[in-house]
Amino acid sequence: MGAKLPVIGITADYEPQHNENHPRHFLKAPYVDTLRDAGALVVILPFQFFQQDQTSDVSQWDFLDGILISGSGPDIPPSFYGKSKEIQNNEWMTDERVRFEQALIKKSEDDKTPCLGICSGLQALNVYRGGTLLQDIPSRKDSFLDHKSPHAVHVEKRPPIDWIPEGDYQVNSFHHQGVDLLGSGLSVFAKTSDGMVEGVIDPSHPFMIAVQWHPERFLSGDHLSRLIISQFVESCAARKSLKESRSR
Repeated sequence: MGAKLPVIGITADYEPQHNENHPRHFLKAPYVDTLRDAGALVVILPFQFFQQDQTSDVSQWDFLDGILISGSGPDIPPSFYGKSKEIQNNEWMTDERVRFEQALIKKSEDDKTPCLGICSGLQALNVYRGGTLLQDIPSRKDSFLDHKSPHAVHVEKRPPIDWIPEGDYQVNSFHHQGVDLLGSGLSVFAKTSDGMVEGVIDPSHPFMIAVQWHPERFLSGDHLSRLIISQFVESCAARKSLKESRSR
């Protein structure tokens, strides 16, 4: 038998009850397909808590070798970053999901499990670290890009991600919110031409990276997204090997 694949948990999206349809936890297939093709085994993580001590509760996920905070249609409620709602006709993420993803990020901080944030996953990391969000980019007069469609990002090479070549890359994008105040301990490595943050990293962590675009739905020729996914899975595999060596 070959080596066992690293196990990566991806947070599920959530749809509340609508008419007679039950609420549902779900995940779009490209997340699973892309990580599988990169050499990982994927499990879907619906938000759930069994104990009042949520930090202790998340220890139930110790079998994971990696954590991916997925993108979502709904937005993080502004109350989580000390703001009031500036847009009324909007879909907001359920509080339970926000708290669950924050608990998983804390777990990654505590035990150094590799963590990748995608789209609102970047926003979740930024808010968890005390940052704030722009609630609607199109309302900004100084934003001239359509962030809901493919666009270019500029990457600056900086430690410890010197494995990403500096330059401009075309990426897939579907968001109307973004980073305003940057969270504590995060460093920006990618931006758009209108100054929006597109990639952040915690340089003190073995692998804690978040991007505002969707690397799981990479465009033809998008070598940057393929590289980030590949490095994430490799980091998860290294984490798995380390855990196994410690258990012997």
